[in-house]
Amino acid sequence: MKKGKISEIFFSIQGEGVFAGTPSYFVRFYGCNKRCFYCDTFYALKGKFYTSSVDEVVEKIPKGQNVVITGGEPTCQIEFLKDLTKKLKKRRNFISIETNGFKSLKGVDFDFVSFHIEKLGKKEKKFIREISKKLFCIKVVVTKKTTFSDVKKVAEFLKDFKKATLILQVQSRGNQILKNSVKKAFSFAREISDFYSSVRVLPQIHKILKLK
Repeated sequence: MKKGKISEIFFSIQGEGVFAGTPSYFVRFYGCNKRCFYCDTFYALKGKFYTSSVDEVVEKIPKGQNVVITGGEPTCQIEFLKDLTKKLKKRRNFISIETNGFKSLKGVDFDFVSFHIEKLGKKEKKFIREISKKLFCIKVVVTKKTTFSDVKKVAEFLKDFKKATLILQVQSRGNQILKNSVKKAFSFAREISDFYSSVRVLPQIHKILKLK
């Protein structure tokens, strides 16, 4: 039986994106293919982890509840992810996956995807097309390196996808929201809303509420 590397499993509210505020069980996979300078869960890359079977993970999550599979990067353990989501779906759980699109989600059961990108390229476009039959959002963390040109390209591409939402997530440091990121995200959203209405500016509300 396959085993996965798990950083933690816990209950909280979804703090990001279109389902912000939703009570959810979180399964944080260990390991990631990226090293984002603004990462707020670095412990899922360099911290402690434990190995667990699919059944051992599933028994910690009640049937029918919202489940957020995050990381780290879940697709770094793609076969374990496939097996886990298959089992959760049989238990009628609503499955959200937070990913940077390292590997395709073909064969993975999910209801919603939050796809974190920095720039839109051929790989990102292909990934979006693959997930577009289900609800999804594109998350762009607005940092000092984020340009309006990059965000505009994402919004223009998303106009063809009815189930998409563009999330401009303001950057945080610890529990502190960075004011410059707020101003920048708001400015971007104001211009983008002229041609694309499904854009949102959101903080990580679990940090504001001082929740995990």
